This record gives sequence, structure tokens and C-alpha cells, in this order.
Amino acid sequence: RIGAVAAAQERLAGALDRGEDPRAQRDRQDELARETERLAKEAERPSSAAAQGLAAALASQRAAAAAMGKGDGAAAGSDAAAAAALLREAQQQLAPQAEAKKPEDQAKPDALATLRSLAALQAALVTDATLLDQRLGEQDLDFAGQRSVAALAQTQRDVRLRLDEEVIKRLADHPIAALGVGRIADAMEDSVQHLARPALGQEGVRLTRAVLAHLERLIAAATPPPSEGKGSGGGGGGGGKSDRAPEAAFPPRGELALLAALQEDLAARTAANSPGDLAADQTRLKDLTQALGAGIRPDTRPWVLVERARRAMASAAWRLGQQDRGLTTRLEQEAAAVALRRLVAEADPPGGGGGGKGGQPQPPSGGGQPPAGDPSGQGGGQTAAAGAQGGTGGNAMGTQVQAEAGGAWMNLPPERREQLREARKQNLTPRQLQVYGRYLELLEEK
Repeated sequence: RIGAVAAAQERLAGALDRGEDPRAQRDRQDELARETERLAKEAERPSSAAAQGLAAALASQRAAAAAMGKGDGAAAGSDAAAAAALLREAQQQLAPQAEAKKPEDQAKPDALATLRSLAALQAALVTDATLLDQRLGEQDLDFAGQRSVAALAQTQRDVRLRLDEEVIKRLADHPIAALGVGRIADAMEDSVQHLARPALGQEGVRLTRAVLAHLERLIAAATPPPSEGKGSGGGGGGGGKSDRAPEAAFPPRGELALLAALQEDLAARTAANSPGDLAADQTRLKDLTQALGAGIRPDTRPWVLVERARRAMASAAWRLGQQDRGLTTRLEQEAAAVALRRLVAEADPPGGGGGGKGGQPQPPSGGGQPPAGDPSGQGGGQTAAAGAQGGTGGNAMGTQVQAEAGGAWMNLPPERREQLREARKQNLTPRQLQVYGRYLELLEEK
């Protein structure tokens, strides 16, 4: 039942992040808060830790409802996301197998696994801060209160140091992931400075919740759906580099999804007319997308999508530099986000890029032509030479686009593609199909 409430809370937080009217969501938030309150009373008996987590989630839900009543979508979204994370933590407290799965990842966790660990620590910190604030209120801190808040500040500082040492330093060659993690670091620094005064109050609790919300959003953006989590593998015969993904400091598909999420967030800030240098932020995302496209074979489907996103970002950045935050600018940003989301969906299909489950490579789709719906109608084919770095998908940032299965054979002429289609009907193994496809490519290169 806690999981059901958490799922509903996550959907509500997602609606707020998409820019839906916060006032229209208040009744639903109040209903979820009432259900959480009932669950908290029941959880006091089997698990006091779960009850404390639910109490903290309830406080976050009420804060989100108050922000919704004022029409403050940003604050409501942050509090709603924190409430969802706290509900998930309470659910884990009641799960009998919660501790059984941890030892597997202890050898050398990637950055995403470390972020999940930090999110659990931050959720515990938010719970402690919420309960302490409910006890102390907004009054001046006495000696015992100062010591308690100082302990919270030290915990937040420790989480910040772990973020620096175990995540940020490992992402030096992953600028997309580093950009997303940098926002978490800034939020943690604000929380540390406030708690170290020492001071708590609603502002201090809000800052700790903001950190948790940033962590959960990044983890959600970078985590593949459950059906894609196991990659390639299994059956038949061979090919086996299914363990390649855990070697990366950050999942390649996660970086693509994070880049799309950052573009969507910037589009939401533009629509809300938020303060700040949005043109510089858009230019930074455009540069990251351009670097991403430099490592993908030109005229393939992934390259077309990356190029489409880059052109839309460049147009949006120029318009933002002219102080234009109108409809055309927002449409360009939306086009960039849609292209990146499509790339995420197509670049790493379930079953892995080259010979995943079922063993069938993805069929070519369109001979290098831009798909329907390209806002420019061009597809970027004129600038192919600029992005050519040779080889298959992959780039200096460490973000790899799985182009071999879905796009590397798009350069073949129609007769070669027809030969490949005929080969697929011959019950060949995935490895044999891959070798044959490469053979056809080499024939064309000669």
C-alpha cells in the first residue's frame, strides 16, 4: 500500500515537472496526504523507522499542497518529489528482503549506484530534519537544539564530501553527467551553509528536501526501464559482452536520458520566464550535443537525431540571446527534447545493441533520410564530413550510442540491404548476421 501511494506521488511530481497547473493538483495531493497519514498510524506498530519516514513524507506532502495553493510549481514539485522518495524509503524499511541485495554491488559501484546510496542517506537526513523541526518549531534554538542541528549539518557535509570524492571526480570524462551532478552539489552546499549557522526551520527542511528531489530526478532520468536493465546476453551462442556497461563510470544510455532531461528542464524554465542566463545554459547543452554527434557515424539514424537536436538548440540559444522567450523559442527547445528522447528510445533497444535477446539486429529505417516530423525538413546531411571521426558510435565524452544495430547499415545501398534482409531469413546466428553485415559494408568501402 505504501508503494501504491509512492507511485501515485511520483506521477503527481512528474506532472508538476512537466509544467501542469499546480493549483489543479492540490486536491489529489491532499488525498495522498490523508492516505499517508493513515499508513503512518498503522506503521507505528511493525516499524518505528517506517513510521518516522512516513511522518516526514506527510510533512513534505503538506508543504507541497501549500505551495500548490499558492501556484508555486517549482517548490511544489521539489516537495512532491521528496515526498515520493521518502515513501519509497519507508517501503524499503518494511521489506523483509531489503538488505539481501546489497552485497552484490559493493565491489566497485558505478556513479549511479553511488548516487542511489547517497539518496538513501539524504532521505534519512530529511526525516531527521523534519522530525526535529516539528519538535523545535521556528523558535530560537536552545543548547540541545543547536547540537542537534549541528549534527545534521555534519551529516549533510559528509554526504557532500562523498558526492565529491566518489561521484564528481569519477565523472571528469562525462560532462553531461557532471553537469547534472553539479546541480546536486550546489543544492547540497546551500543546505550545508544554512544548517551550519546553526539554523533549521522550514527553510532548512526545504533545502534538505530540494537536495533529495535533485538526486531522485537525476537517478530517475539516468536509470533505464526494467525491461532494458539486463542488456544482451542470454541465449544462444555467444557474443557476449553483456558485462560491458558496468565498467563505465556512468551508464551511456543514462547520459543520453540525462541530456534530454536537462533540455526539458531548461524548456520548462523558459516557459516560466525564470531568471538567469538561459541563453548560456542552452549554449552549454548545444555544445554537449555537438560533441556527442562528433563520435557517431554520419548519416545514420542516431546521427540524424543528434543533429536535429543540435540545430534546434542552436536556434533556441540564439533566440534566448536576443531576449526572445516566445513561442518559437519554446518550440525549438521542445523539438530538441523530442529528438533526444527518441534517440534514447532507439539507441539502446531492449536486448542490447548488437546481438541481444532474440538475436535479431534492428532493421534499418530509412536509408539515412530524416524521419517524418523533422521541423527543418533537412536532416543535416550536408554537414556529414564535419562529424566524421571514423568507426562506430562512441565519443570522447564516454557517451556511446549503439549505432551498429540500428543505424550502421543505413549507409548500404538498397541492393546490399536487400541481401541483408534475405540473410535474416536463413536462421543464422546473431554473430553470423553481424559478420555478414560488416562484410557487406567492407564491399561498399572498396
